[in-house]
Amino acid sequence: MPKEKIKILHSADFHLGSPFKFLDSAKRKTVQEAQLNSFYEILKIAKKYSVDFLIIAGDLFDSVQVDNLSLQRVFEGFQTIPEIKIIINPGNHDYWHINSYWNKFEELKNVYLFDPETLYFEFPEWNITFWGKAFTGQSALYNLWKDADELVYAKKRNHLNILVQHGDILNRESHYNPISIDWIDKLGFDLVQLGHIHNIIEPYYTSRKIPCLYNGCVQGRDFDETGKKGAQLIEIDNNSNKISMTFLPIYQIYFDQIQLDVSNLEQEDNIRFNENIMQKILSDINIKTAKLNLYQLILIGNVSKKINLNLLTKKLEPYFFYLEIQDQTKIKFNYKELLQEHSLRGDVSRYAKKLAVQPDLLSQVLDDLGMENLPLKDAMRMIEQAYYYTMQAEEQDIDIYEN
Repeated sequence: MPKEKIKILHSADFHLGSPFKFLDSAKRKTVQEAQLNSFYEILKIAKKYSVDFLIIAGDLFDSVQVDNLSLQRVFEGFQTIPEIKIIINPGNHDYWHINSYWNKFEELKNVYLFDPETLYFEFPEWNITFWGKAFTGQSALYNLWKDADELVYAKKRNHLNILVQHGDILNRESHYNPISIDWIDKLGFDLVQLGHIHNIIEPYYTSRKIPCLYNGCVQGRDFDETGKKGAQLIEIDNNSNKISMTFLPIYQIYFDQIQLDVSNLEQEDNIRFNENIMQKILSDINIKTAKLNLYQLILIGNVSKKINLNLLTKKLEPYFFYLEIQDQTKIKFNYKELLQEHSLRGDVSRYAKKLAVQPDLLSQVLDDLGMENLPLKDAMRMIEQAYYYTMQAEEQDIDIYEN
């Protein structure tokens, strides 16, 4: 008699061993250790919630070349949860090949690894079958399941059928196993657990109401992967096939990208201005509860003086594990005064004004530049940008002809 309820912990895209090249060697080692700790935390969560299955939908490792110590630590980690069945489908980063490290994991009785010859695992005690096709290279231009449909049709009767797959259902032109929603509907899986997309997205339901779940990466690796990360606890009622999902966050590493408008800060004195920016940063940024917080701060707004980024970064470094500051502020100008000024800036300002109010002159300039087909609206936008950067270059002693 099958169990009435099934508990599954869905994870993917750990990318253990990521290089974190933007960090110095000491911080890189710290983050890599925290990344491995996120793997251990997943194991603890699996044990805490007494799950039946732990799913790893690809890219447990960042590369097909992994040092022996890291492999051993993962191997020993799996040994701590012998009562939980671990389903792994290699992704495009840790793809299966004949001499791969995946062979070592076959020694563990609780690990079930998809390879080119193994497309499904059946568990009669739960009345469930897991399906998956492993990556065997760094990319897959077509659905890995091509020409394997008949096998699925033949085996999936009277079972709860779950597809565990590394791939892309969002982009049919993807180079990483593009999977069409129509194909999922055609084969009639009950649940699709996916890896490859690193940011959490809402469950996608096919026209047949089949839930397709991207858990996102377990922990972020750069500022394209900001916000909360973790794993999904899935509970399935074996009688009704009703599926419930709960996101479980993990706070080992936290990447965040923040825009900060400094327009309204006092700017008369350079030193005071930088102090004001520093205080605003410290008051506005809500330090997260992660063990390691990495921030990318983008300064925006109109300012009268150039921001000393080196000084600002140096003063803020003690407050953060890692802080990267980008200056996207714009120098503000007094255009009325510039029009009266006898200088390069004055000459440029007066000429820009002529172009703005004399369409015939602008058209002649565009003809001379071979840009006669450029719409006037686009031309005006281009002039505005060129004017601003010329003014900024003069203000900050930048050679506008440098590039």
